[in-house]
Amino acid sequence: MLNTDDLPAIYAAFRTRWKNRDNRMLIMQDVVKGTVLSTIPDDTDLQSTSPNLIQVALEDTAESAAIMPSFRVIPPTQDGASKKIAEKMEKILLGYMDRAGGELFLVRSFLELAAYGFFAPAAFMDTEVGNPRLDLRPAVGCYPEPDWKPGMAVRKCLFARSIFFSQLPPEYQAMAKPWAASRDSAIVNNQRHVILIEYFDEDEQVIALLSTSAYGSALNMRAEGLPMILERFQHDYKMCQVTVGQRPTLDGEPRGQFDQVVAPMEAHSRLMAMAIDYADQSVYSDIWVKEPMGEIPFGGGGIIQLGPNGAIGRVPPAVSSLSLFQELDQLMNTIHLGGRWPKSRPGEIDQAIASAKFLETSVGVMNTALRTYHFIMKYALERILLVMLKMDKEHGSPTSVARGVLRNQEFVEEYDPSVDIDLSYKVRIEYGLGLGRDPSQSAVLHIQYAQAGMISKEFVQESIEGVSDVERERRRIDVEKLTDMMFGKLMQGVQQGTVSDSALVEIAAARQQGDQMFDIFKKYIVDPQTKAQATGITSGIDGSLQQPGGPPAADVPGLTPPPPPSMVQGMASMSIPTGGRGNFIGTRTGG
Repeated sequence: MLNTDDLPAIYAAFRTRWKNRDNRMLIMQDVVKGTVLSTIPDDTDLQSTSPNLIQVALEDTAESAAIMPSFRVIPPTQDGASKKIAEKMEKILLGYMDRAGGELFLVRSFLELAAYGFFAPAAFMDTEVGNPRLDLRPAVGCYPEPDWKPGMAVRKCLFARSIFFSQLPPEYQAMAKPWAASRDSAIVNNQRHVILIEYFDEDEQVIALLSTSAYGSALNMRAEGLPMILERFQHDYKMCQVTVGQRPTLDGEPRGQFDQVVAPMEAHSRLMAMAIDYADQSVYSDIWVKEPMGEIPFGGGGIIQLGPNGAIGRVPPAVSSLSLFQELDQLMNTIHLGGRWPKSRPGEIDQAIASAKFLETSVGVMNTALRTYHFIMKYALERILLVMLKMDKEHGSPTSVARGVLRNQEFVEEYDPSVDIDLSYKVRIEYGLGLGRDPSQSAVLHIQYAQAGMISKEFVQESIEGVSDVERERRRIDVEKLTDMMFGKLMQGVQQGTVSDSALVEIAAARQQGDQMFDIFKKYIVDPQTKAQATGITSGIDGSLQQPGGPPAADVPGLTPPPPPSMVQGMASMSIPTGGRGNFIGTRTGG
C-alpha cells in the first residue's frame, strides 16, 4: 500500500528517471504549436512561413495506422459451449472499445505514439454503467516505474497534470478547500495551479493533489508540501490498470518518429522566411533620404524637400543565392527521409507519370512503420483488455449490455460478467490483411485475394468500413441481381411481342408511381403464364402447353409422316407388280 506522505518523493524520483524524455516531449509540443523557431541575426522573432511538415506527417501517419483490428477470444477447448462463451466475450470486448470511441481512440493513440514514442491506455470502473471503461491517458506527464522497460508489464505508473484549482470537479474542490487554505496565499480566487496526481499499482488507485509555486506544464513543476488525497480505491486485481506501448529503440528511451528531424524543420522555416523577406524587399525596397527639410511624407503624391546637399534613393535588395531553392529542397528531402514519411503521401511526386512499382517502393518505408505500430497496439490492447475483463468479472454489474459491431454486424448483447466472462480464455488482437497498411491498401489487397479465390467475398465484406450489417447487404445484392433478371425478361417479352405496347406504357407509368418491380413482373409475366396454363391444353408426352387441336404430327415422336417420293422413285414404282392378273402400276386397262 502506498504511503501517501511519500507521494511527492515518488513524483520527484519518477521525473528524474524520465528527465531526458520530458525534454524531448517539450520540444515536440513546441513543434506542434509552431513556437520552435530560430531568430534572425538582429534577434527579431522569426515568423514561420513554411508548412508544419512534422504536424502534417504526424496526423497522416496516425490516421493511416488507425485500422480497427479483429478481436478474437480463443477458448481452451473447441466444444460448442466454449465457442459460445468465446463469441460472447468477443462482443464484450468490442463493447469496451465502442465506449472508448472506437477508431477515434486508435487515432489518438497512434498520434501520441508517433509524436512521443509511446502511449498509455488505462482502465477505470465507470460507475454510471457499472462496467470498466477504456481511456487514453495523456502521454505528457506519464511516468512508469523507474525500472520499467518496453515489453514489460507495468506494475506502477504515475500521471501528473498541471491544472487550475477551479478545474477540479466540485466534489474535489469541496474536499480540498481546507487543504488549499493551509497552503500559501497563492491559491486565491481559484487561479493557482495545482498538480493532479493519479497513481496506479497492482493493488490500488490513488488520486491526489500536490501544491506548487510554479506555473506551466507538469513536466517542469516542482511539488511542495504534503499531498491532499482525493480518492483511494483498493482492489485485488494483482494487475496494474495501466499499460504502456512504446516504439522500440536501442537504449530503451521513448523517442517519437520525428524527433531527429526537428532541426531540419527549424532550418527550413528560417530559410523560407528569409526567402519571403527577400522577395518583399525586391518589390518594396526601403527609401533613404539625405538632408531632408522638414518632415518626410509617405504615400502617393508626397513631396520630400531636400537641403543643398540632399539626396534620395532606394536601398538595393539583398542578393539571393542561386542555391537557396536547392537547399530548401534538400531540407525537405531530409525531413521526409528522417521522418520515414514518403513524399508521395502529400502528393509530392517528381515524375510526371509514376508507375505502380514506383508508388509501391515509395510507400514501403511508411508501411514498415505502420507494421511496427500495429504490433505495439496489438500488445497494448491485449494486456489492457485482459485487465478490463478481470475488473468486469469481479465488480461489473450483473445486468450489463455490450453494443458494437462484430465483423461488420451490429449487435446489442446482454451479459452477466460473473457468468459470461472466463479469464482462462486467451484474448488476441489480429490485423489480418491490414497489418502494416493504410485502409486503401488493405481494401485493394482484400479485393485481389477474393478475386484469386484465396478468401471469401463475405470475409471482404466484413472488412469494409461502413458496412454495419453484412447479411443485410448480401440480401440487397441478391435482390438487385433478381430485379435485373426480371427487367431483362420484361424487355425480352416486349421484343418478342408477348408484352403488348399498351402494357409497356402501363409498366412505365407504374414504375413512375413507385410500384415495385416484383409486382410489375408478377402482373405482366407471371399472371398471364399462370392463366394460360389453367385454360390451355398440355401435351401428354412432355407436359408442355399446346394450342387447341392438338400438337402437329411432326411434333409427336413416332407419328412423323414419310416424305413424298422423288421422281426417280415414282418412275421405278411403275414396273412393280400389283398382284392378280400380272398387271403393273401405271398399266391398268379397262375391262
